Amino acid sequence: MNAPPPIPSAPRRKLINVIVIVCGVISTITLVILLVGYLDREGIIMFRKNGPRAYFYPADLKSMNLPPWYITNAMPLTPDQAVLSAIRHLSTKHPNVVSWDVDSIDLRKEFDATWTYSISLIDRRSGRYEFEVIKVLMDGSIWTPTTKRLER
Repeated sequence: MNAPPPIPSAPRRKLINVIVIVCGVISTITLVILLVGYLDREGIIMFRKNGPRAYFYPADLKSMNLPPWYITNAMPLTPDQAVLSAIRHLSTKHPNVVSWDVDSIDLRKEFDATWTYSISLIDRRSGRYEFEVIKVLMDGSIWTPTTKRLER
C-alpha cells in the first residue's frame, strides 16, 4: 500500500491559522461572558431584575384603618410628609446613601376615599445611582408589596 502524499505546507499553515482564530474567538467570548457577569453582580450594569416581582393589592388596604381623603377636605398626609416617610424607610434599606433626590411624586386613588403616594427617589451623589419607588399610605406608613401573585 502506498503512503498518502505529504500535505503541502501552505494548506497546513492555513489550518493552523484557522485553529488559532477559533481558539481566540472562543477565549474572547468566554472573557466577555465573565466580564458581563461580574459587572451585573456588582451592580455596575444590570441585565437582570433585582429580586422577585412585587405585587400591590389594593384589597389589602381595606383591612387597614387608613384615614380617608375626600378632595374637598384637607389631606391627612401632605406630599412633604410622605417624602420624609419614604426617605426614612430608605435610610434603613440603603444606609450608605447620604442624600436622596425626589424624581416624582404621584397621588393615586386606590378605591373609594383611599389614596396613596408613589414617590420616586434617586441617589445621584454616591456613584451607585440607586433608584427606588416607595408607596406611602395616608397614615405615613409604607405600603410593602407581597411577592405572591394572587390567582383570580
